[in-house]
Amino acid sequence: LLYTIKFELVMEITPTEYDVIVIGTGVTECIVAAACSRVGKTVLHVDANPFYGEQWASFTLNGLEKSSDDIPKPCDSASLKYTHFLKNLTLYNVLEEESEGQPIEVPPVSSAVTHESTSCEAVTDSKISPPDQPPESQDIPHVTNQESPDTNLRETETPAADSSTLPAAPDSNNMEQPNETPQPPTPEKKCHWTLEKFNKSKRRVNIDITPKLCYSDGSMVRLLRDSNCSRYLEFRAVNRSLVPWEGEVIQAPCNREQVFNCKQLKVLEKRIMMKFVTWALEVEEESEEWREWEGRSDQELYGHFKLTASLVKLVRASLVVSNKEKVSAHDAVKAIKVYLRNVGIYGSMPFICPVYGAGELPQSFARFSAVFGSVYVLEMGVSDLNFDENDKFSGITLSTGQKITGTYCVISPNYSLASSPERNNQMEVSHAVFLTDSSIKPTTKPEEQDDLSVVHIMPGYFDNEQAVNGFEYGPRSCLPSEDMYMIHLVAPAAGGSNPETDLDSVCSRLTENVKVLHKTFFTTLMSREESDHTPCLERNVIQTSRPVFTIGYQQCIDEAKTAFSLLYPEDEFLPMAPNPEDIKWPDEEENLEEESETGKPTTDEENEVNLREDAGTTTVSNGESTSEISSELVS
Repeated sequence: LLYTIKFELVMEITPTEYDVIVIGTGVTECIVAAACSRVGKTVLHVDANPFYGEQWASFTLNGLEKSSDDIPKPCDSASLKYTHFLKNLTLYNVLEEESEGQPIEVPPVSSAVTHESTSCEAVTDSKISPPDQPPESQDIPHVTNQESPDTNLRETETPAADSSTLPAAPDSNNMEQPNETPQPPTPEKKCHWTLEKFNKSKRRVNIDITPKLCYSDGSMVRLLRDSNCSRYLEFRAVNRSLVPWEGEVIQAPCNREQVFNCKQLKVLEKRIMMKFVTWALEVEEESEEWREWEGRSDQELYGHFKLTASLVKLVRASLVVSNKEKVSAHDAVKAIKVYLRNVGIYGSMPFICPVYGAGELPQSFARFSAVFGSVYVLEMGVSDLNFDENDKFSGITLSTGQKITGTYCVISPNYSLASSPERNNQMEVSHAVFLTDSSIKPTTKPEEQDDLSVVHIMPGYFDNEQAVNGFEYGPRSCLPSEDMYMIHLVAPAAGGSNPETDLDSVCSRLTENVKVLHKTFFTTLMSREESDHTPCLERNVIQTSRPVFTIGYQQCIDEAKTAFSLLYPEDEFLPMAPNPEDIKWPDEEENLEEESETGKPTTDEENEVNLREDAGTTTVSNGESTSEISSELVS
């Protein structure tokens, strides 16, 4: 008989008393935890998932294919309920493998893996293997103890940010054309991917559940810089903005040079556009001219400056980048100001993003918080919140049964208090992730072959009912090969909650001229942009909000600052942390003061051993006696 004995280790968390208990490791929660630990508060940060980030995490393609049965589920109780952030997950392997010259099609039905609710492995690799190296035999394990989230900081050199510009070409209608040598037609590119090669590369493909970008001088970048959290991150610049134009995708101009080199605009349209964006950049918000546009729409503003229909589409898709059906004139001008003020800082575009995915942002703040004493425990669910006789938060009960006491509690949006009313400010968002063998907007310039692009498609461009935000990642954006690109499309879900149906028309148009290797569809929950995201402190508990359907992180920063001010209004929010080499411990300062007074190194009252290596000998000083010992005998 074969007997199998399973031992289950129950971890006890020590200490058991904290100033702040944070449940969930999203961006907002990690920022609040970092701010509290930075001012000396004791913080316990727990998450039922085996990875950091929750809805903000980045996952490998292998992780998305794992069943949710392998992930421990949080416990629901009478006072606390949990809603998973990911559902309707479907993966299709559409790659064809050539065998003896005949393509073998992988049936999409049998190769599809569908999970209603799933968690998956997070991208925690400290560096990405080169494309020509085989993948490692197993994934790097996640942190599940009370240690720092990641003590091994990445040593990989960040690729230099490219400055992508449109080729200079005079206007075809009003300017003399230069003599150009006709180029031979480009031969059709053959796909070199096989099913075996693709399967070996899946664990090196990173997919963001909530893809977002940082403005080059936006609130997120300033917070990282001012707090010194930026030491845990590596960024790369976004090179292009792609927009639909007369049935195709073009690169939108984002600076003066690109505007005048744009082939799609006439000379008069270029002058009109430059006049408009110059006014939008220079107008002051308190001026009389600004107040004239209060309560008026952006369409009236465009008509006042005589923008053509083509210019209106270009401005709304590339500069304003709003997902609202109706935009006020003030909101449009503010968006243009933010866009133009961030252009040229790290490249021709105003955006940057973490090299290893958006999931690096919550991890960076978690590392920062752990340095200042926070305790982090993954795969630890919370079964209940405890309240005292005054109906104030007093602690939590973990899924292991252990009770932890605390003064304040910050809860991620995946948890909800049973006593709180149901939130109606949420909406479902559909995602489509396509892996292709080439870019949807290829370029002939070698320096632009690895562009990181942002795509914004207004309603109706490709028969889409909702606005679609898209991101195209090149080979240097954590993809395993030079001939692999990734397109991630995000749009509000329709009534049926079927991401394939919601994004079918856009996906078909964008991938007409590329070879699709893999398709992934899923649905997430997000907050409505127009709803109120101001956190409130009720019974010493703060509930954060889900991410909004926008490109940047402004909502997270504002919410974290408000939450911290409710907890500790007299303390500074995330002051800059000193560099490790600049930290002087009290004993070192006393020794330096004594050395400056006596001119001699200080010695311990009982015993001092001073090792000095000189020409193969070591001098050991102990009190008044001195002896020389061969350095070979000194370990």
